[in-house]
Amino acid sequence: MKTLPSKVLTLVSLSLIITACATNTVKTPAVDPTINPTISPTLPQVGDQNNKRTNQACIDLIKEFEGVVLTAYMGPGGNWLIGYGHKAGVFEGMTITAEGAERILREDLLEVEANVNRLVIPEVNHNQFSALVCLAYNIGWGNFANSTLLKKLNEGDFDEAARQFGVWRMIDGNVSSHLEKRRLQERDIFES
Repeated sequence: MKTLPSKVLTLVSLSLIITACATNTVKTPAVDPTINPTISPTLPQVGDQNNKRTNQACIDLIKEFEGVVLTAYMGPGGNWLIGYGHKAGVFEGMTITAEGAERILREDLLEVEANVNRLVIPEVNHNQFSALVCLAYNIGWGNFANSTLLKKLNEGDFDEAARQFGVWRMIDGNVSSHLEKRRLQERDIFES
């Protein structure tokens, strides 16, 4: 498999950081300059606000449903994607390693977790938080922020919030059996 030179990957990483900083949506973890990321990538810890972290069941669910693709591909929304559905800074012909896909997933989860922590008002348990992150990762935190699910959750209606997972099962106006299965599993995590 052909991979991009480390200078290109560094430029892509810088582009992602600049984009995130410009939109003020993500905390960039400190980088240890003594670590060579091409030999030993440091995976950021998931979650840092309120000690809430995405649980492994959610990470496994994301990996199962997103799948990993190491070469950029055109996603259903018309965006270039790579890894586990990552889109920022991705371009046609881009390739990454499996370790790079894992690192990018963890970085993406940091942003989603920060937004879920910011948007969710009531106290939620570990599984509820993880299910919300899993959903927001897939639908985008902007859609999550404007969802009836979040509105009902913030009103304290946890039962209706759980039912709202099933709303997010459409692709281009059609029910997707793939998304129905994912939403059922996310709801199961939320309700456990």
